[in-house]
Amino acid sequence: MVWRLIPPGTLLAAVACAAAMAAGPAPDAVHVLAVRSGWEYAPAAEPPALEQLPATWQQVTLPHRLGAEPCGFFRASFAVPAAWAGLRIALVARPLGGSAWVWLNGQLLGARAPAALDLRLDATRAARPGTRNTLLVAIASPGEAMRGGLGACWLEASSAVGVDRIAASASRLVQGAVVDVALDLANGSRERFEGRVELALEAQVEGAQPPRVWRRASDVRVDAGQAASVAQSFEPDTSRLWRPDDPFLYRLTATVQTREGQAVGQLTRRIGLRSVEVAGAHAGGPGGTGGRWLANGEWVRFGAVAFTVPGATLLCTQPGQAGALAERLAPFDFAQGRPGRAPSLDELLDFCDEAGIVAFLDVAAWPPETPGGREALDALAAEAALHPCVWGWVVGGELDAARAALARLRDASAPLAAGLAPRLPVGRAMPDLAADAQGFDFLLCRFTTRVGREDDDAYGRRLDDLIRDAAGKPLIVIDRINDPTAPGMEDRLKAELRTRAEASLAHRGREAERRPLIAALAFEPRAEPPPIASAGPEPLPAAGPPPLAVAGPTLLGVADSRLSPFRLHPPHHEVRAEGDRFVIKSRFEAHLASPVAQRLPCWSLVGYRLAWRAAVAQPPPRQGPGQASGEAQATSGLLPLSPSYPRAVEGGCGPGRAETEWRLARAPGAGDGACDLEFVAELQSAAGRVLARHRAKLSLRAKGGKAELSVQPLEQAAPAPPPPPAANVECVHLNALAGHFNNDGISWRANPADGNFDFPSRASGASFIADLLPKKGALLAVPGNEGVTFRFPDKDDRLRNNVLCDGQRLQLARPYGSFEAAWFLGACHDGARSALLTIDYEDGKAQGELRLADWLSRPAAGEIDVLRLSARHAGDGKEEARDCGLVAWRVPLDPSRKLMALTLPRERNMHVFAVTLTRTRNP
Repeated sequence: MVWRLIPPGTLLAAVACAAAMAAGPAPDAVHVLAVRSGWEYAPAAEPPALEQLPATWQQVTLPHRLGAEPCGFFRASFAVPAAWAGLRIALVARPLGGSAWVWLNGQLLGARAPAALDLRLDATRAARPGTRNTLLVAIASPGEAMRGGLGACWLEASSAVGVDRIAASASRLVQGAVVDVALDLANGSRERFEGRVELALEAQVEGAQPPRVWRRASDVRVDAGQAASVAQSFEPDTSRLWRPDDPFLYRLTATVQTREGQAVGQLTRRIGLRSVEVAGAHAGGPGGTGGRWLANGEWVRFGAVAFTVPGATLLCTQPGQAGALAERLAPFDFAQGRPGRAPSLDELLDFCDEAGIVAFLDVAAWPPETPGGREALDALAAEAALHPCVWGWVVGGELDAARAALARLRDASAPLAAGLAPRLPVGRAMPDLAADAQGFDFLLCRFTTRVGREDDDAYGRRLDDLIRDAAGKPLIVIDRINDPTAPGMEDRLKAELRTRAEASLAHRGREAERRPLIAALAFEPRAEPPPIASAGPEPLPAAGPPPLAVAGPTLLGVADSRLSPFRLHPPHHEVRAEGDRFVIKSRFEAHLASPVAQRLPCWSLVGYRLAWRAAVAQPPPRQGPGQASGEAQATSGLLPLSPSYPRAVEGGCGPGRAETEWRLARAPGAGDGACDLEFVAELQSAAGRVLARHRAKLSLRAKGGKAELSVQPLEQAAPAPPPPPAANVECVHLNALAGHFNNDGISWRANPADGNFDFPSRASGASFIADLLPKKGALLAVPGNEGVTFRFPDKDDRLRNNVLCDGQRLQLARPYGSFEAAWFLGACHDGARSALLTIDYEDGKAQGELRLADWLSRPAAGEIDVLRLSARHAGDGKEEARDCGLVAWRVPLDPSRKLMALTLPRERNMHVFAVTLTRTRNP
C-alpha cells in the first residue's frame, strides 16, 4: 500500500474507507470456505513450536477459550475446492485475545500480538486446492486475568488479478479538497496481465440528479506473481466533511479491466473526509485551559453514551445511536447465552462510520520482544486510517510500557508512521485520580459511580482532581453508572429511579460543562452487581470489558434521551378553503430540550429533516379521472430543516424550522365538507432514524366559504390506518426488480453460510432461513388490504434475491399505464430507514416516501407486517431463535398520470424483495 505523508501544519481531512459491496454482480467475487467442524485442541507450553506438538488432543467446537494453561494448539483438517486453483487465497482467523501463530500444511503463515482485529494472512502458496489441508493455530493467553481462545476461522478465494486494497489521503482546501488515491494491484496468475484500472469517486449530494461522479483511469502491466501500485488524484468541487451529526461518506470504486474492456476485479470503499487533532495540548500547565479537541478545525465538546468493546471505546453522541448500537451488539452477548458470533472490530467500525459513532482504538503496551507486535501495530494503524469514525488511540498498561508504545507509534522512521498520516491523537488510559500525562495528547479516565446524591455531591471535586493530574491535557471521562433496577421491580419504583437518574445525569453534565478541559463526558450504563449472599471478602470483578447486554436498560434509555434530547414542537397548521378542496399550511419547529444538551454537547440540527404524512380515516369516494393532482387522501413528504441556524460549537443551538403546503379534496355530498385525518410528524436524522414523533387528529370543516380546523393530540403511537379493503384491486407485479438484485439475504439449512442480509460489506452475515419462507413465485397477501399481493422471489442457493437500494431505476414496459399505489416488500438492517424515491410520469417527476422497518423489529411507523419468522441463520451459520420478518409499505401514486419508472433511493440499508403496482379494476 502506498501512503502519502502530508507535512505537519497543513489542515488535513483524513480520508477513511469502510468496505462495501459494489452494486450489481461484482467481477471480483469472493468465495468463502468456513472451517466450522473437525477442530481439535491440546494445551501446550509457551512459546509454541511446530516440532513439539502435543500427543493428546480433544474434540472442541469454536468459539473455544483456553483454561489455566499458558498456550494451546487448535488443529483442523479440511478440503480446499479444486476450483480454487489459480485464485488468490487468504486465511482469516479470529483470536479471542492473546498472541496468535498460524501454520497451513506445515508452513508458518504469520504471527501477531494480541489485537481485536481479525488476523488475515496470504495462504495462496501454502494452500493445496483439490486435496485435504491441515490448519494449525496456536494461541497464547495475554495474562492471568483474561484467557485467550479462537473464535472462528475461514478461507477466502478471489480472482487471480484484482485490487488488494485502496488507500487515500486528502488535503483540505478553502473550497474543496484534493483526494489522493493509491491502490495495490496483485497478479496471482501465471501470465503477465495488461489492462486498465478505472477509479470512480461518487458524491451523493442533496438535490443532485444524477449524483456527481469524478473518474480517472490508468493503464497497468503486472508480471505473473507480482504486484503494482496505481496513484491518482481527484478534485471534487463539492466536498463534505464527516461529522457525528452528518456522517457523510463518498463512494470510491476501483475496477480492473482487460484491454478488451472486460472487468476482472473490483473493490468499493466508503470514504469519509475529516480532520482530528488536539490543539495546545502541550502548552497548558497544571489546571490550565490550553488543551482543546478539534474536529474539522472546530472546538468540540460532547456528551455521550459509551460502550466498551474489545479493542475500542465507542461514544454515541447523537440521538438514537446508543439504541442502534445496543441492538447491533445484543445478539452476540455470550455472557447471556445468546447464540451468534461476536462482531470483529473492523465490522463495528464499519457500522460506526455509517452511524456517526466516535471510536477510540486501544493499543496494548506489549514488550518490545513480543512476537508479531510490529505486525499488530501496522494492522491497527492501517485499520484506523480506513475509518473516519476513529478519532484517536488509547494506550494502556503500566506507565513505562505505555511510554514505549507511545514511542513506537510516533517513530518517524517506522513504516507505521505512513499509516498514521495524518497522525491521530494518542491518549493514556488514566487510572482513577492518578496519571502521568507527559508525552500524551489527551487522557481517558474511567470510574464507576451510582445514581444517588452521595456521588453527585462529590462529582465536581472528582473532576477537579482529574483536571489537576491531567496537566492541561483534554480529558475524556467515562462514567460507568450502576443501574439498581431488577427484573420484577414495581413500575412505581422504576419511575422513581428514572426521575432520580435524569436529575443525576443533568447535575453531572452541568459540572462537566463548567470545566473547559473536559472534552467529553460519557455515561456507560451497567447492571448493579448482585448482592453478597454471606459475609466474606468481596468477589473480584470479571476481567475485561463489561458484558454489553447487561447494561441497565433504564439508564441506557435515560442517558440516550437526556444527553441527546431533540424536542419536536406540535406542528402549527393553517387551513383555507379553495373551491372543492382544503389547502393546509403546516409549520414545524425542533430544538434542543435541556441545558445539558444545549451547553455541553456539540449538537446540530443542520442536515436533519422533518418527515410528515397525513391519512384520511374515511376517504371520500373517487371523483373520477378529472380529480386534480396533489389531492390524494393519503400524502406524505420529507422537509429539510432550515440551514440558516448555525451549529452549536461552543454552546447553544437555535431551533430548526420547516414548512409545507398541501391540498386535500373535500368530501362530495357533505354540507360542510367534513374531513378527519391523522397527521404524523417525525424529526429524523440525516440517516433516517426517528428522533421524535408527534401525532394528532385533524378535523377540517367548511362553513360559509371559510375553513375551520381543530387539532386533537394523540398520545399513543400507532401506524397510520391502511386504505380500505378493495376486492376489485388489480395487481401488476414489477418483474423488472429481479434484474437489479444485488444481495443474497436467504440461506438454506443445508448451506447456512450462503446468505448475508445484515452485513453485506463483509464476507459473512446473518440471513433469513429459506426453509421457513414461501416457495418461489408464491403470492403473499398484505393483511388488511384485500387483493394486494407480492410475488416472492427465487430463493435458491447462489442466487441474489433482493435489492440493496442504491438508486436503481425500475423501468416499466410500454404502453405506460396509470396506477393508484406502489407497494414495496422488504426490510432494513441496522435500524429502520426512511428515504425519498423518484416517481417518473410521462409529464414530469414527483417524489414519495419509502419507509421500511428493521428486519429484527416490529413495524412502528405505519409499515404492515407481511411475513414473520421465529428464527434466522446467524453469521457463523448457526440457527438462532430470533424474531425477524418483512414488511409492506404503500406509496401513493397519481392515478391521472401515466407511470414510466420508479427510481429507488440511495439507502443501502434498505432491502426490497418485491414491488407491486395497484389500481382499481374496471367493472
